[in-house]
Amino acid sequence: MKEHSGTHEETVPSITPSENPVDNGEDVTQNSPILANGSKSDVESKLISENGIVKEDKYDSVKYCPEASENNEELLKILDNEEDEKGREKLISSSQQESKTQSGFAEEDMAPDGGWGWIVVAAASVVLMSVDTIGQCFGIIFSGFLLDRGASSLTTGWMINMFTFFFCVTGLPLASLIQEFGWRRIAMVASLMLFAATVSSAFANAIWVLYFTFSLLAGISCGMLLNISYIIVPYYFNRRRGLASGIIMALDSSGQIVAPPLVKWLQDQYAYKGATLILGGIVLNCFVAATVFHPVEWHSKLGPRHQRKVTQTDRQNGSSSSAFSRVRANFTQFLSSMLTNLRILRYVKAIVIALGATLFLCGYQNFMAFMPFVVQDAGYTLGDAAQCVSVSAVFNMITRLTVAWLSDSSWFSFRISLMFSSAVLTVTLIVFSLLRDINWMIGLMCIYGIGVGSYMCLFSLVMVHYFGLDKLVSMMGATMLVTSISNITVGPMAGLVRDLTGSYAACIWVLAGLSFCSFLLWLFMPLAVRFDDSMKKKRRKKYAQEV
Repeated sequence: MKEHSGTHEETVPSITPSENPVDNGEDVTQNSPILANGSKSDVESKLISENGIVKEDKYDSVKYCPEASENNEELLKILDNEEDEKGREKLISSSQQESKTQSGFAEEDMAPDGGWGWIVVAAASVVLMSVDTIGQCFGIIFSGFLLDRGASSLTTGWMINMFTFFFCVTGLPLASLIQEFGWRRIAMVASLMLFAATVSSAFANAIWVLYFTFSLLAGISCGMLLNISYIIVPYYFNRRRGLASGIIMALDSSGQIVAPPLVKWLQDQYAYKGATLILGGIVLNCFVAATVFHPVEWHSKLGPRHQRKVTQTDRQNGSSSSAFSRVRANFTQFLSSMLTNLRILRYVKAIVIALGATLFLCGYQNFMAFMPFVVQDAGYTLGDAAQCVSVSAVFNMITRLTVAWLSDSSWFSFRISLMFSSAVLTVTLIVFSLLRDINWMIGLMCIYGIGVGSYMCLFSLVMVHYFGLDKLVSMMGATMLVTSISNITVGPMAGLVRDLTGSYAACIWVLAGLSFCSFLLWLFMPLAVRFDDSMKKKRRKKYAQEV
């Protein structure tokens, strides 16, 4: 590829209506500093998009705006994020400002790709293991309490799905909260909330109390902690992102291996109240782990100079405005950020990702909640149910490590892997509902762990794969919102079916149907990608003409 000659540091006058290049026939690159850094041939020789998938943090927008250079990501981001009149005004006014590449750095450049990043990986793993002790062991912890009080399956279904609802709904405002308060503060506050929720659950004397302590408080705190742990790791890594995500996923699974027998042993030794109080002390380790969730800039490859510059700028901006003005501006920005995150759902491929994950998670999480009841209904003990959870977690961990390692390969297909996971979950749930022998149940849970592990390993990576790192938080927030809505609409259906039919098998068939729908959605992802590409092509051509 030919190198550009000359420099582009000279000041270029802004575009005015009389200087519109479309009207007078002048070349766009002569009037816009955003478009002045490259030629059409340069861009066409380095097209990096394939089927709408972002690669190497470049935007596939360049092929729809051939006058723009690969280095001019400011224009391309604006074209991706702004479609209304306000967006057009921002696009035009950007020609009067300095290019972002001259004053800022891409998020990929900030990633240390190691170093402190490995400490963050270890801390995130501790958080995930602690969170799973509460979330994944719901049936082990509370089944005795609920059965002694004659709770119906619908009551149980509502309790776990309300937990998941609050768990997921935190994903939408999380981006704004992180931007305002930082990773560390949010994670530390959430850790204290989870500790309070677990300890207060130990003193519950009625079923309705668990709706507040477990479903509400534990749901919100677990959602914040899990989402932060999943999201922060990709920001610390670039080349080793798949490996780092695989490690936290694998260690997360190790918590599922240890937690069920640990909870069962604690209950045998100290009864429900004593065991739950000890669990409160265990989850308090999240507070210690959260203290290492530093801003990425502190450990950037670019060194401390950029961080000092940002800090001084923030201090100057903070001193120039009143406290009331800052609070009002922050609240407005908070609401605006939430709405902006939802705009990612205008892409059909985003809807496929969100709905596919929602259906899979709904089937997977409800099955884990009902499985201990199914095992005990078949005449076995709670210890046998804990063994089923642990065995599935072993294969879950092995699969996560394997798939994470493979996901960094160029030939790896995210879509095929997710379809495989959904198919495995569907089949294993149907077969499990027909079994009455505990040995066969335990053996089938091994295959079940493979299906769940391969999906959960790619849960956040597939969002980066299709949208790039800059839209990860938005995509995660939108997915969590869709999932939360399904938890209070679709989720309780399984418990209702159990109460109406008196059969746990029918309950599990409903959950298997949700997983199968997830499989069907991923079949249509190529069509969704092509549709989004055609729509973006039309929008960008229109924007290029107006500029």
